[in-house]
Amino acid sequence: MEQTAKTARKQLDPAKTRDAILRAAFETFAAQGYEGASIADIAKAAGVPKSLVQYHFGAKEELWQACLTDRATPMLEAVDKFLGSDSADPGELIFARFQFLKQNPEIRRLLGWAGMSQLPIPSFILDRRQKVLQKFGGDATSPQFVKFLTALSATDGWFLFRSVYSGPFGEVVFDEALEQRVLESLIQSVTNK
Repeated sequence: MEQTAKTARKQLDPAKTRDAILRAAFETFAAQGYEGASIADIAKAAGVPKSLVQYHFGAKEELWQACLTDRATPMLEAVDKFLGSDSADPGELIFARFQFLKQNPEIRRLLGWAGMSQLPIPSFILDRRQKVLQKFGGDATSPQFVKFLTALSATDGWFLFRSVYSGPFGEVVFDEALEQRVLESLIQSVTNK
């Protein structure tokens, strides 16, 4: 005897459905960017009705926020550790960012999309923005903050443009030893060690 759609829907596990939607949304945002992804695309990728995506997350921006919050936990832990320490080392934050991007190609794709359009800033970034700036004396023009921002930009650029760099410099840009030297240089640039 075949189950009706209504009976099957009653048997859905809300937590599993929510997780499936988050996974599908993240993959869709990474593949199409925030602007290119639609709730309909995400629902299709998750194998659920559009109304179920909206039920769990509301609007697209809320789903975007939930996706990033879900995936950014390791980076948020590093930022919070940095913020909670009186002897915070910005090199540790650069190291964490480097490792995070190395292990998460989807995040790198999202950064690529973010560089091409204005995206909603996740609340977890807004919540920490002023505190991070305070760690550098509260002045966005301070030499230490400028060094940190430069290292952060270079970290992101390393992962976003390495395949471009392989054109003029060859496959050496994918070498683990070179990658380690780049990381060491980035850390040194913010720690003055």
